[in-house]
Amino acid sequence: AHLNAAGEPRELWRRNIERLAADTDIDNFRAYVPPAERVPQYYPQPAGYYPVGPATPLGIPVIAGRRLIVLDPLTGIRNWQTDGIARDAVLLCSGDNVLVLSEGSRQIEVRSLVDGSVRSVARLPEWWGEANLNVGSSVRDIEVEAGVELLWRIVLQGQSCVLFRLTAGKATVECRDLLTDTVTWSIELPQETVFSNVANNVIAV
Repeated sequence: AHLNAAGEPRELWRRNIERLAADTDIDNFRAYVPPAERVPQYYPQPAGYYPVGPATPLGIPVIAGRRLIVLDPLTGIRNWQTDGIARDAVLLCSGDNVLVLSEGSRQIEVRSLVDGSVRSVARLPEWWGEANLNVGSSVRDIEVEAGVELLWRIVLQGQSCVLFRLTAGKATVECRDLLTDTVTWSIELPQETVFSNVANNVIAV
C-alpha cells in the first residue's frame, strides 16, 4: 500500500503466492508452520519471515513453494526468481541483501536483492536451535545449575541477533553477527535480570 496526498493508504498491487509458483510442485508448499513461528498480536520477534520477507526499497522477497522471488515494491513486477531453496527456509533482509536461513541445511545463504546472485554462504550458528527453543519461556521459571548456560533469542535485526545468556552466576545481553558468529557488543548483568519484548528497537532489562 502507498499513502496518497491526503495521507490515506492506497493499494498499489496484489499477488497470489500460489500463482507465483504455478509451475512448481504443490508438495513444495508448507502445510504447517510451527506454533513458535506464528505471529499473533503479542509475540516475540520471529526467527525469520515466511512466506513474505521484510519490505525494502530494493524489493520484497517472497517464498512460493521452493521458489524465492523478489518483487518490485512499487509495481509488484517480478525482478528475479530462483528455484530449489530449502523447504524450511525463512527470510531476513540486511542492506541490499536477502538472507535465506534454513535449520535443515544448517546454512545462511546471502543473495543480492538486486539480481539474486549468491554473495556468500555461512554456517548457521551452533547456538541457533537452543536459542529459538527457549523463545516464549520465562527466565524467571528456570533454575540454572552450576556450569550450565541457557540462551534466548531476543530479536533479529538485519544480519545480527540479540541474545540473552543466563548462567548460575550472571546474565548477559549480547549482539552477534549471524554470518561470522562474532560478538559485536555485550553487556553483563546480574543473574536475576529479565528482559522484555522489543518495541521501537528498544529492549528493557
